[in-house]
Amino acid sequence: MRPSWKILVTAAATVLAVPQLAIADDVEAQLRQMQERMSELENKLQATNDELENSKQKVDQQEKLIEKAGLDESRGAASGLAEFLNSVEVDGFIAASYNYNFNMLKDQDVPQTGVIGDSGPTTVAGENGGILGLTAPGHTNSNSFQLDQLWFGIGKTATMESPAGFRADIVYGALADGNREGTFYTTPPANYNADDHGTGDLPHLFQAYAEYLAPVGENGISVKGGRFATLIGAESFRQDANWNITRGITWTLQPVNHTGLLVSGRCTSCGIDWALGVVNGYSDTMSDRDNEKGFLGGVKLSRETWAYATNVFYGGDSGDFTPWAFAGFPNGTPTGAGRSGDKIGVSDHILWWNPTDRFSAWVNYDFYWTANSDNGASGNTGFEDTKIHALALASRYAISDATGVSLRGEYQAWDLNSGGPKPELTFWALTGTVDHTLTENLLVKAEVRYDVGKIQDDPDNFFLDGGDGPTAFDDNDQVLALIQMMYKF
Repeated sequence: MRPSWKILVTAAATVLAVPQLAIADDVEAQLRQMQERMSELENKLQATNDELENSKQKVDQQEKLIEKAGLDESRGAASGLAEFLNSVEVDGFIAASYNYNFNMLKDQDVPQTGVIGDSGPTTVAGENGGILGLTAPGHTNSNSFQLDQLWFGIGKTATMESPAGFRADIVYGALADGNREGTFYTTPPANYNADDHGTGDLPHLFQAYAEYLAPVGENGISVKGGRFATLIGAESFRQDANWNITRGITWTLQPVNHTGLLVSGRCTSCGIDWALGVVNGYSDTMSDRDNEKGFLGGVKLSRETWAYATNVFYGGDSGDFTPWAFAGFPNGTPTGAGRSGDKIGVSDHILWWNPTDRFSAWVNYDFYWTANSDNGASGNTGFEDTKIHALALASRYAISDATGVSLRGEYQAWDLNSGGPKPELTFWALTGTVDHTLTENLLVKAEVRYDVGKIQDDPDNFFLDGGDGPTAFDDNDQVLALIQMMYKF
């Protein structure tokens, strides 16, 4: 029996050992395959390292060649230029219009000839403006197609991260022609060329300033040097920034831009903006014409649905303030040039109200006064202590996302202490405008405006009457109709 057990044990061991030997052979084969694959990977990695080393050597050689050729600086300059262009904002628009004067002007009413000193009314500055040039500023040529504004603007906003900035706006068109002296003159200067008016060929540098944002407070303090837009008034020189086609009679009296230095800041948490500046004068003159500077300041308080701003200008020259060309003024008009004593002051107040997304409104009140404009040396013996009250109200209601209706009403009262019988002037103006967005960026407007003037103790001769007689300002009112097309880019 014992041999049998030995045989059985031997047989069982053999059965168990054979699979284990087979498994060992498989493991050995797999190990050999893994070693072969690792060898292949090592060879590939070595080849890759060799290629990388060769590429690095080529790059080093190319960089040395670029450095020797001076191309590295050019590449850096190109990169800097691209970064600068990315930070610059470019904008603009084109606006063109047609206006019709319902006073039915005749050929003799629109001579477009003559300069100051000619006998009879001079309409070279535009027939729609009336004898004082107050009405329809920038649209003073009657029954005419015109280019209102071609606007090119470029600028970089100064920020806390990038404190240097600039802005430049160059404008062509009838409104650029009319703003040659910074305010819309009523009687052209002696060297005025009738062919220049309303052609649109004269460029106007509306803004051109450099800016630095000093790191003071939460938003910094801005310092601008050059020419910049005025703080005064609710309406803008920019055609696309107003609800109506024409500017109001209140805007006509206001400065448009100034040349000087402006410091401003903002408190976001309290909703207050402030600005202080010193400028050459009331207008945008590049060089001061006497030794007197003008001072500009303003404070604005903003809330969720309303905002209020008060601004002031005081300084020389009163001769920069137009219109002075009223036929009833005695003893000429003040020129302002070369006189440091004369002053003009403007106290400007604006209230904006936006109770809903569809309705907006503003009220603008200005008080003007002059001092020391009486100067016998210049032949001006009047115009001392002139005072003007001007009030304008405007609103816009959006009928739909594409269409809106605007209405503007205005009133002015002039107290003219001219040394003789004192004419009291009053003006009224009412303007209605419909705007509609035809397609993206393309806007059309239609407008009707009514202007009327009255002089105490004198004939109300403000506007051309279109009669058959000689050219004369025989009407006290005027009705204009306008249509405008504007594309913004």
